[in-house]
Amino acid sequence: MFVGLAVFVLLTQMAVRNGIRMSGLIDWKTQYELERMDDAGGSQKPLAELYKSVAESEDDTDEVERKVKEQALKYINSRNSTHVANAWIFLGLGIVLCVVVVLIVAALVNFGVNGIQYAIQLHLVSCGTNATSIGFISGGISLMMLVGSLLAGKLSDKVPVGPTVCLAYLFICLCVLPMALTDNYWVMLVANSLVGLPFPLINAMLLGFIFAKSPTSMQGRITVTLTVPAQVLSMFCSAVAGTLLPVFGFHGAVLVFLAVLVASAVLVICSRSIRSIPKAAQWEHTMLR
Repeated sequence: MFVGLAVFVLLTQMAVRNGIRMSGLIDWKTQYELERMDDAGGSQKPLAELYKSVAESEDDTDEVERKVKEQALKYINSRNSTHVANAWIFLGLGIVLCVVVVLIVAALVNFGVNGIQYAIQLHLVSCGTNATSIGFISGGISLMMLVGSLLAGKLSDKVPVGPTVCLAYLFICLCVLPMALTDNYWVMLVANSLVGLPFPLINAMLLGFIFAKSPTSMQGRITVTLTVPAQVLSMFCSAVAGTLLPVFGFHGAVLVFLAVLVASAVLVICSRSIRSIPKAAQWEHTMLR
């Protein structure tokens, strides 16, 4: 959190400084000296020495002034190009940091939720539950995702992203909790179905923000980066659920997957880069951090 705050302060200072210098409010002589002092490792001459070296080959005062100004502006423009390049680098780092946090969270929540689906199904099969009832488990969570999609369409651009995503992850954990306490079929059906409700809203908000802040040329790579690694852990869900059930029973298996979901919720809540995302109307003026 403190690293994120430090980076945000640094970016703000850099943006203000560069904005003032590139606005034309500072005369070229002052700006030349400021850039020269910032370029600590450079070999650029002080303005007085620059005047002196030009005057050695030029007698006309106006011509000396013109040539000095020409050289100074050329240096200033090269430094401005460096500032712009640095700004793009910081933007890229901000996007990468945000994507990495979202990727880790997505991988954990996918693993936890999919693991619970397998645990429920394997538990019901072992109890001799009929196939139709087992099918309702997947049908229920799919139905609630459709309901969540309708809610996402109405809410995604009206509520602040960060706090809403944090509440959504807490909601998922609370929905799973009853399944760790009882194996009643109707409790499992209702609780598991409600787990799917916030997912469309989470996807719409987080992915919408990332793509809104990402250059168009990077969006394809970001999509692959988010979708493929986020599903890697899910490959092991069925094996993990099948291993946990005989050892810890249904409640123990659910508790393990609930712990993973809690870890993802804690990561979201503690991540300032996610928690501070405002509503969609303010994305244009929001810094990645």
